Amino acid sequence: MRRAEDAFSLMELVTVLVIIGILAAIGGPMFIKSIEEAKNREAVAALRLIRTAERLYYLDSENGNYITASNTNEVNEYLDLDIESKDWRFWVNVDTTSSPPTFTAYAERTLTSRKRVMSIGPDSPNVTCDDSGGCCCYSWGN
Repeated sequence: MRRAEDAFSLMELVTVLVIIGILAAIGGPMFIKSIEEAKNREAVAALRLIRTAERLYYLDSENGNYITASNTNEVNEYLDLDIESKDWRFWVNVDTTSSPPTFTAYAERTLTSRKRVMSIGPDSPNVTCDDSGGCCCYSWGN
């Protein structure tokens, strides 16, 4: 025969559920924020890679040009890279009217309701961000 002391009371179960709810309410947004930061760092790393590949292509090319690419597949093909991201779309625009020519590499967030576009130029130490939630900048040394 089972005694009443062997079971959990309703009050104990409710207390545990409240504690779990509070932890989830605090930890959930922090977890989502860390995921977003990691995805942004993924784009920054890819933009740095594209910038380096563009600089190498410019130095190796006989006519001193950069590569224009309209999507991630072209960026990978033309610059011999292997960038794969389901969260970002990458492309490169070249300004041939300036002397010497310059380029801007872009990363656009694809799977989110909050639009975010990051960009970097050939000599820029920063990745700049344009999105509805404000602007962010990522810096590193050349």
